[in-house]
Amino acid sequence: MRLILIFLIALLLSVLGFSQDVLYKMDGSSITCKIRSINEDVIKYKKTDTINSPVYEIKSAEVYKIRYRNGTVDIIDHKEKKKRIQSVAPF
Repeated sequence: MRLILIFLIALLLSVLGFSQDVLYKMDGSSITCKIRSINEDVIKYKKTDTINSPVYEIKSAEVYKIRYRNGTVDIIDHKEKKKRIQSVAPF
């Protein structure tokens, strides 16, 4: 019984650990977060490392790629006047 409980807790923690989005910044760093909204100029997100995280904003010009928890990747094209987001489906 105890072994089953430990297994279920480990399974739950592994699922929670992978259900997050990642912002890849132009400077090479990344932010593990939950994306709240995206528009032409600003991306709003909440950090996943704290329980009651405030909503943060980052200029979309500072981000080149977003990987969502379902595996989808958005690559942000900054060359055009209006930013174009290209979605790449997971495998």
